[in-house]
Amino acid sequence: MTDLASLADILLANFRTVPIPAPKPIPTKPGDWLATAKVRLAEKRAVEAFRDRIRRVLADHGYRCLHHLEADPEGGWRLHIFVADDDALALLDEITEGKCGARDPVTFDADEFLRDRLPDCLWAREW
Repeated sequence: MTDLASLADILLANFRTVPIPAPKPIPTKPGDWLATAKVRLAEKRAVEAFRDRIRRVLADHGYRCLHHLEADPEGGWRLHIFVADDDALALLDEITEGKCGARDPVTFDADEFLRDRLPDCLWAREW
């Protein structure tokens, strides 16, 4: 097994999901597209700030990660994170106050996600 193949296996083993609750809805008047657009933009920025905070704390401790945001059909978002170090998993659990759990994608395919991001030489073998 190559070093990159080992890395792919580690990343898949260390695949976690962090639920991000939907912000409290801000009421807008029906038909007020500008207000609705502003609310959606504010929600998007709040979710991205949450994601960026997690990435920043991991980076400040010397850890890198791959991540993907996925809409949750029940409302909110799911942040899927791949890390290559067990200590990063412990830190991730601390950052998210224990809300980080085992993989929990809705339609997200972790294998395909890694296949798109890691070199082609990894995918000569079967998963």
